[in-house]
Amino acid sequence: MKGKRKLSTLLLVAVMTMMMAVPVCAATTYTPVAGGSPTFKKYLVMDNNANVPAVTFTYTIGAGAAAEGSAGTLAVYAGNDANKVTGTPTIGTAPFAANSTTYTTQQDGDSVTLGTNQKYAKSNVNVDFSGVTYKEPGVYRYVISEAESTVSGITNDAEPVRTMDVYVEDDGTGLAIQGYVMYSGTVTAAPLKTNAGVDGATKIDGYTNTYASFNLEISKAVSGNQASKDEYFEFTVQLEDALPSTTYAVNLENAEATTTTNGVNTSTHTNAATITTDADGAASAIFWIQGGQSITIKGLTSGTKYTVSENGTTMTNEGYTTSIVRTIGTDAEAAIDATTISSATTGITDNTALAFTNTKEGVIPTGIILSAAGLLVVAVIVVAGIVFFGVRSRRKYEEE
Repeated sequence: MKGKRKLSTLLLVAVMTMMMAVPVCAATTYTPVAGGSPTFKKYLVMDNNANVPAVTFTYTIGAGAAAEGSAGTLAVYAGNDANKVTGTPTIGTAPFAANSTTYTTQQDGDSVTLGTNQKYAKSNVNVDFSGVTYKEPGVYRYVISEAESTVSGITNDAEPVRTMDVYVEDDGTGLAIQGYVMYSGTVTAAPLKTNAGVDGATKIDGYTNTYASFNLEISKAVSGNQASKDEYFEFTVQLEDALPSTTYAVNLENAEATTTTNGVNTSTHTNAATITTDADGAASAIFWIQGGQSITIKGLTSGTKYTVSENGTTMTNEGYTTSIVRTIGTDAEAAIDATTISSATTGITDNTALAFTNTKEGVIPTGIILSAAGLLVVAVIVVAGIVFFGVRSRRKYEEE
């Protein structure tokens, strides 16, 4: 009888211990780094042909609301509960730059979803709990908010709020963070005592923003019987209101990296493979392309303004007339007779193509001015006459 009572007591203690334990959930929690600093991920998804923009995402962290526990759930303490915790955590930023690593396929451990012809960059955001002291083990709740980005082309995560539950345990040497779970949105319910987390809440490992961009193509064509097929024409490209301190790639597959100016004063020019904006989002570059060639500036965002000019002095001196056809998306505008074209106030909203055509015609004079072919015929007749009369005179002389 006594043996049965002891066994029952042991079973009861075991059950109560299991119910009081704080779970560290595989696949639903993330191991914090040394020093009590959990991290979450920031994903930035963009088109394959876009460079990573120079942009930094910022966050704030505050206390979440407490939640009462039950037979099947764990009580949650507010992150600022003065009776159980002192100090407040701090949170870092998610910086991106042109040299950020990008991935065209989902990497192990990442939850990002890619569409066709897309890639992504990522940044880890650190939440520093080194200045926080916990007085009791338990689950402590915090709320993280991402500031809305005003950078052109950036679409913010549809849900800017995350709930972070931090699990604190006594590891034998003191209280320490043993794991945490991040949920999408504001969570108010208590987590289950199993490893399922909060019933119905969506577990997530960070934030995902998208970066929409467009291409600007500049092409050159020549026409007319006096137009040069070999000449390189000078273009100046100016950008305004682009992303500050950002490098944009220039596709030179249909042009040349190095060109030579025709004419007496021959000189060599280099077509840059990138354009980098200054702190105000402005940039200027010169390109040299010939008939049948084109360049494409990649990864510009909506709101970017451009001005593309062909060297008008050269056109006038060489007798060319210039027309430009702009196509935005699939909509072609009417041709304009000009050497310069600028974007509208709203800037680029879709892939844009600027087709420059230089025309140079020359009419061969007629009338009293003999053509080259006529002169040739006359010369042949004269020579034939000289030969004929020369031979005839010689024969007559020999007969005498």
